[in-house]
Amino acid sequence: GNSISQLALNDNQLYCAGLDSIVQLDLQDGQTQTLRLKDGAYMRRQSARPLQMTANSERVFVVVQEELSGEVKLVRIEKDGSRVQMRSLVGQSLQRPFATLGDSIWFAEQAGYLLRINAENGQMVATEQLRSSGQAITQRFVDVKTDLQGLWALTEDGRIYHRLYGRASWMAMAKRPGVPKGYRGWQCLELGPRGDIYVGGRGEMWHYDHYKDDWVAIDPQ
Repeated sequence: GNSISQLALNDNQLYCAGLDSIVQLDLQDGQTQTLRLKDGAYMRRQSARPLQMTANSERVFVVVQEELSGEVKLVRIEKDGSRVQMRSLVGQSLQRPFATLGDSIWFAEQAGYLLRINAENGQMVATEQLRSSGQAITQRFVDVKTDLQGLWALTEDGRIYHRLYGRASWMAMAKRPGVPKGYRGWQCLELGPRGDIYVGGRGEMWHYDHYKDDWVAIDPQ
């Protein structure tokens, strides 16, 4: 069967992406629906490969690489399964962390920059350089997430930045996971309930417990 390379969860809908398609699983009734990333039968080395994915109550957004041409593009899939190619994504990197926030999509681009795209027409709205306490953020972003409070970003050195809705400035979390100085293996960020945060990387997984106001190491084995 097709291997799963990306997962996204919204309400009771779990989206499982593999080559050429996304399986949408309703966690309440167990019903599934297949959303196509490419038409036609599977052909080796000519597939649409999902690189990153996120979902909200209305749509699924996925960054796809066409294996045959190498093109990387942003695709939107509507509730009825129809597919809209929003824009091609330039650059060499296949890691394109992004998140949806209101009518915008925020892409982590080069170090310290976020690209804001209109979620309806795919047009670029702005390129924003992140600043915290008046200083430019120069580390590469490895993941971005949104919640009811605003936008969150994780950098390669384990710093977490947060911007509240309606605010222009970013705030840095005072504490970082207790890994050796110089560690640059961070890869993913997830926001838990009640202000908890999870981060993972090469050989590391940590949980920020907001009750303790401290980071706790998790053994992923």
